[in-house]
Amino acid sequence: MKFYTFEKNSISYKRFRFFRGKFLIPFFLIQVVISSIFVFIISTYYDTPDEKKLRKDLVYLVEEFNNINKRIIEAETTLGMIKEHDSIIYQSIFDINQEPRKQMGLEFDDTSPNFYMSVVQETNNRISILNDKMAKELYQLDGLVDLAHSHQEMLLHIPAIQPIENKNLKRIASGWGMRIHPIYGIPKFHYGLDFTAPLGTPVYATGDGVVQIIIKDSDKRSQGYGNLIIIDHGYGYKTLYSHLQKFKSKPGEKVTRGEIIAYVGSTGLSTGPHLHYEVIKDNKKVDPIYYLFGSLTPEEYQKVIELSNRIQKAYD
Repeated sequence: MKFYTFEKNSISYKRFRFFRGKFLIPFFLIQVVISSIFVFIISTYYDTPDEKKLRKDLVYLVEEFNNINKRIIEAETTLGMIKEHDSIIYQSIFDINQEPRKQMGLEFDDTSPNFYMSVVQETNNRISILNDKMAKELYQLDGLVDLAHSHQEMLLHIPAIQPIENKNLKRIASGWGMRIHPIYGIPKFHYGLDFTAPLGTPVYATGDGVVQIIIKDSDKRSQGYGNLIIIDHGYGYKTLYSHLQKFKSKPGEKVTRGEIIAYVGSTGLSTGPHLHYEVIKDNKKVDPIYYLFGSLTPEEYQKVIELSNRIQKAYD
């Protein structure tokens, strides 16, 4: 667009030029100032497409980090419960103390100029620590499984059931302790339990083991026990079954808990058919009443103990 001015002296129109001389520099300065203000306003209050995308990505990343931290906390809680449970197993069942465990923690300094970088680094460190602890826990659990298997094997060998069928709990005739010997008529300590039963009643091995020895009534080693069997269960345990009618096992034979090894008789120093049963731990005879838990309910087990105590009090 062109502008003209009217000259009265010459009675004519002349073209008007804005950028002449002294007006040129101020004009450009004004344009620069206006442009700068405009750019400032735009950059301050309006985001570019790239900035909008970056802000959106940042919000997404913050949400993801929050989710990751929640999952880490859940994993730490679960790991803590696992540690607590296997500590109970180690200590109460296997009598092994576990080392104390330290709880993991994570703190962020939101005043740091590198806040987001520190969040990433600390989260990575936390995950690394968690992975390390989980690997150690897995290793310990593998050891616990092996230990459980070995203890399971041991539990199978420990005498734990009644040597004859005794559902009504009325076959126990004599318990552990001092009593009047039924033949000699003198006070004599009774190192076992006597179970009354008809001739030929099956006698069961009370735990896995190997038949160590069989002694017949005619053998001098019998010493009044009559026909007897001794089973070596390992782990320091042995059981003795005497006054037997006949044997079903032989020396060196492996037997399992509940397997028939002989039959009730009345051989040796006996006044009638019954089974004399002993438990030996580390070459020392112990009260068999505490080794019948495997075939009894808690109520039945308590009744057996009470019955044994009544028998003992009858002598006292």
